Amino acid sequence: MNNNKDFYFNLIVGTGVSFLSLMGAYTLTHVMFDGKGYIANVSGKNITISEFKEKFGGMKKQQTTMGTDFKTEAGKAQYFELRNQVFNDIVLTKVLLAEADNQKIEFTPQQVDEEIQKVKATTFKNNEEAFQKAMKKNNFTIEKLREVVKERTLVKKVIDKLIEDGVKVSEKDLIDYYNSKKDSEFVTKEMVEAAHILVKEEAKAKEIIAELDKGGNFDELAKKYSTDPGSKNTGGKLGFFAKSDMVKEFADAAWELSDGEITSKAVKSQFGFHIIKRTAHKPSEVTPFEKVKEKISADVKNSKQTEFFQKWKEKTLKETEIKPNVGYEAFVSNSKEDVKPLNPNEAKAPDAKDTPKETEKPKIEEKKEEKK
Repeated sequence: MNNNKDFYFNLIVGTGVSFLSLMGAYTLTHVMFDGKGYIANVSGKNITISEFKEKFGGMKKQQTTMGTDFKTEAGKAQYFELRNQVFNDIVLTKVLLAEADNQKIEFTPQQVDEEIQKVKATTFKNNEEAFQKAMKKNNFTIEKLREVVKERTLVKKVIDKLIEDGVKVSEKDLIDYYNSKKDSEFVTKEMVEAAHILVKEEAKAKEIIAELDKGGNFDELAKKYSTDPGSKNTGGKLGFFAKSDMVKEFADAAWELSDGEITSKAVKSQFGFHIIKRTAHKPSEVTPFEKVKEKISADVKNSKQTEFFQKWKEKTLKETEIKPNVGYEAFVSNSKEDVKPLNPNEAKAPDAKDTPKETEKPKIEEKKEEKK
């Protein structure tokens, strides 16, 4: 397993996995249901109205904070897009939780408490008062946090296994990637090291050049006369730079010099008049494969994992059977008009393992006939 697996968990829930953010928005779904009815059943697990409202409310608040106005026409479209995204996130989470059940993956109460202690240590620096204040502010109980931690961990364990089984990176993959980027990403630019004395007037530049011709010290003259605050106190030293890093007039002049040579005439640019001394040169070269192998391995792995997981999500959403409850049709509508909220009284309050009764399906079909 590698530490990048959290990234794939993020792809599902659509938010960061830090427990601070979990406490701020409660973006994960419930494992226990509160008896107010459900929207649909997925893999033997109910998507309750309350859990959807809670997650959607957090995401909606986040978008509003970022400037989204859901009252505009564009905002209404975003509203339904966000709602569908949240619903799909919950569907995927239910599938993963069901798979955790199938694999008999366990996460004991002791392990849950250990994770919470890590939260206190990393996020709150073991400050119990700050932890409790955050819990209260975000309407979290310790039981609720335990629930979130347990679910988050179970989902992550299943994703880790999916990624481990589904993504393999070979030495050939790494070499092919290196060769495809060798002349762009893994090549260093030709560079020059130089120093300069910058003055505003050409006449002053000529006087300084005359002093240099008589044996004057470049560093001392830079400290005395240069108007460049960034290099003046270091004797005009600019370090190494690529040609594209400097204005054209300066770069062209520096590239024409030999190491140790000083310009015989001042070089004019938008900043003033430069007297340039080139001190060293580095030719362009390709970085050896072994020096960048570790970085390439991480890049290739992330790319393959992203592609694999995106395909898994699409396939899972397409193939997963969603057993609807009464009101589901209105819920999944993409209309830009306001949709009447689901009425909890329209849905029975099933046990978490219940599935919708067959008698409920004709009710939805009857609505379709009425619309026709």
